[in-house]
Amino acid sequence: MSDSEPELRKAPTPASGGAAVPTPPPTTDTDALESLAVLFQDSTEEREIPRKQVVSWAFWDWATQPFNSVILTFVFAALYLVSDSFLPADVASLPDDSPVKEAALADLTSGYGLVTTIAGLLILFLAPVLGQQADRRGSKKRWLFVFTMLLALAQFALFFVYAQPVFFWYGAAVLAVGAVISEIAGVNYNALLVQVSTPKTVGKVSGLGWGMGYIGGIVALVIVVALTFADWFGMDTSDGLAYRLIAVGCGLWTILFSIPLFRNVPEPPPSAPGQSVGFFRSYVVLVKDIARLFREHRPTFWFGGFNRSTQRVL
Repeated sequence: MSDSEPELRKAPTPASGGAAVPTPPPTTDTDALESLAVLFQDSTEEREIPRKQVVSWAFWDWATQPFNSVILTFVFAALYLVSDSFLPADVASLPDDSPVKEAALADLTSGYGLVTTIAGLLILFLAPVLGQQADRRGSKKRWLFVFTMLLALAQFALFFVYAQPVFFWYGAAVLAVGAVISEIAGVNYNALLVQVSTPKTVGKVSGLGWGMGYIGGIVALVIVVALTFADWFGMDTSDGLAYRLIAVGCGLWTILFSIPLFRNVPEPPPSAPGQSVGFFRSYVVLVKDIARLFREHRPTFWFGGFNRSTQRVL
């Protein structure tokens, strides 16, 4: 990709390790599309962006990717929440090929799929409008901080998902809420791209964030595998303690590696200072923004749609 080619960045959630786990909820990011379109309007102005700001911005993706890869996709949900740990003892003790046990596991997967669907609908309706509100008020970084901390708290809350049937719905609900929080935070994060890049460097910077996210997720998975092979150094991991500690570790990871962004990346000015738009009125503005983006910045519009579609496939 050339330096001048427009690119949106939003690291896609890694593909699920098993068909039994529902796909994490979809995302909506029209606010980032609009912000980048504004950025591309004047490609003659080049700002000097400190490298520290660029790297600090990219580290947020490193900080939050373990929630997607470890918690939602490969470990906590797939290996723990929809496993026989949450079946009644008499059903869990049945052979794996027992029709009764298979049906019970299918019910767990169906239940988790239900809350995942609800989370996806909430993301669809909330993320673009909340991102638009933050952009107009010049509070993207502030709200990114709030939702990043809420994401960490959601991961800490998973520590209380004990391996008992009564805790299944609690665990599924926390994962769904965490997914909504993560995507709303991601809208504000993506909108900050205009603060750490220029029309000439936006492709490189967005690619750096994307790459940092994938590397962060892989490193976190490697740590989990290493701890498993080390048998958690002899620790008693009954009652799902190993998975619950993994969730706490991911929460600490999120807090630690998101610090550089909040220390080094400045808050952008509001896009519409002094203008106040109500929550429901924001949907009207959103539709108009998308239509204007299609008319005036069609390559950006199509790239955003293609980018989001490929993320869903992946």
